[in-house]
Amino acid sequence: MTVIPYGAETNTARINELIRQIAAQGKLALFDIYPSYAAELQKGPNMLNYRRYPLAKVPPSLQSFARPYIFPGTDPQIIVLDNRLDAHFGHLPGWFDDRHPNLAGCHLIAAETAKFLAPLIRERINGN
Repeated sequence: MTVIPYGAETNTARINELIRQIAAQGKLALFDIYPSYAAELQKGPNMLNYRRYPLAKVPPSLQSFARPYIFPGTDPQIIVLDNRLDAHFGHLPGWFDDRHPNLAGCHLIAAETAKFLAPLIRERINGN
């Protein structure tokens, strides 16, 4: 399986090229998630990522909005699995930096995985 778009495009492209080479050398089926994920990101570059942000960087005037999303610890973080705080926090430097898939991103990965695996499973069940 290739990796989803994250970080520097040149790094992601290099990783995926290595994955393709290994799959070809091993005559392995390759699940290429990258094109589908990249296409969805064209609709909005932060739609499929969750938000993780240090509470210490949030201005006091906005901390009441963050209260339900605070994860305590030595460095309390705001963690939001969608865009619900973007209108209030989107202007903060680094608000969109985390590239981990949110619920929508995970749903896309799951749907694409099912599409990839279904014919392979049918083939195996039918003895081909």
